[in-house]
Amino acid sequence: MIENHRSLHEKIRGMKEWKTKITLISDEWKITDPANPDFIEQIEHKFHIRLPEELLNLYNETNGVKDQFSYDIIFPVQDLLKRNQEMRNDDGFKSLYMPFDHLLFIGEYGNGDLFGYPISMKGKIKKRSIFIWNHENDSWEWAAMSIVDLFIRAICGFFD
Repeated sequence: MIENHRSLHEKIRGMKEWKTKITLISDEWKITDPANPDFIEQIEHKFHIRLPEELLNLYNETNGVKDQFSYDIIFPVQDLLKRNQEMRNDDGFKSLYMPFDHLLFIGEYGNGDLFGYPISMKGKIKKRSIFIWNHENDSWEWAAMSIVDLFIRAICGFFD
């Protein structure tokens, strides 16, 4: 697992295009046309944040990424907006979990757990680090140092 992780990072080092990186990580993952910029503006306005540069660059090439099981490792922008609104506003979630106001969910792993960026008290996403939220015990754990690392860790089975 570790060796495969390292070799995939080496394989895509220096590549700029997301579609090329994603295809090299897994030819079974699905990519689409670029995201609608209007939805990106809505997300940033609704949650009072600026999306990280790496996520914006990805959305400039593809509106989300589906894994080989059709789970959204990265949500399409319209689903990112909808899912984050639901997580913040659903009364059932409010009674079960801590508030989600300082999290931006960006994808899922297919077992109910979600990937996301932490949002600082000042409404900024400062780090590229991505965390995984465990829906069973409402805990957060570091998952990856970037989106590329998230993809490689997912394909290598780090989250199984």
